[in-house]
Amino acid sequence: MIYVYIILLVIIALFEILILADQKNWRELMVAALIFLISLVYGLALAQDWQLPTLKEGVELIFAPVTHYLESIFD
Repeated sequence: MIYVYIILLVIIALFEILILADQKNWRELMVAALIFLISLVYGLALAQDWQLPTLKEGVELIFAPVTHYLESIFD
């Protein structure tokens, strides 16, 4: 299962990367490579039952201080 996931992700990434490199869209290429890398890590983590932070936890980590500050102002 893991090998199928990796092979499919690499095929899709190569196809996308070749198109972006041919068009010389370097910024989009870096963003696409980062997204593919993140999806590879999270896909492998899901297959191996690793516990990685979710998007919800990341948003809460970023916005919790702002929320607490605004609550202290308006209370």
